[in-house]
Amino acid sequence: MAGPHQPSPGAGALAHHLDLLGRMIQQTHRRVILGQKVPATEKIVSIFEEHTDIIEKGARESLFGHKLYLTAGKSSLILDALLLRGNPADSQQLEPLLERQCDLYGRYPRQASLDGGFASSGNLKWAKKQGVKDVAFAKK
Repeated sequence: MAGPHQPSPGAGALAHHLDLLGRMIQQTHRRVILGQKVPATEKIVSIFEEHTDIIEKGARESLFGHKLYLTAGKSSLILDALLLRGNPADSQQLEPLLERQCDLYGRYPRQASLDGGFASSGNLKWAKKQGVKDVAFAKK
């Protein structure tokens, strides 16, 4: 129990949420009143889930959450999961993801099927150089 000169545990949570609310008001003022762009890294989109990231899907849509990369085997069993903060470009994640597979299983996979966001000639060349025989990038 909090003493006469000690804040109760709830007071700390309240102060924290009031700080977040103040930051949200400030960012809204910057965007709406001043017409400024607020970088995604500075935005607060939820005072209850403050760690939520803004995931931009090109000019199509904005999502909220975190990027999750799943690696599955040919039986569809999930072999690895990687949760990243922010909105890193998929095209920059091929090497780290395949390196993780090599670290976990002692070799690169024989095949890789990836979302179109991973597609680049550099990524294809790099994967082939590591011994990945078949590489497929899904595109619309």
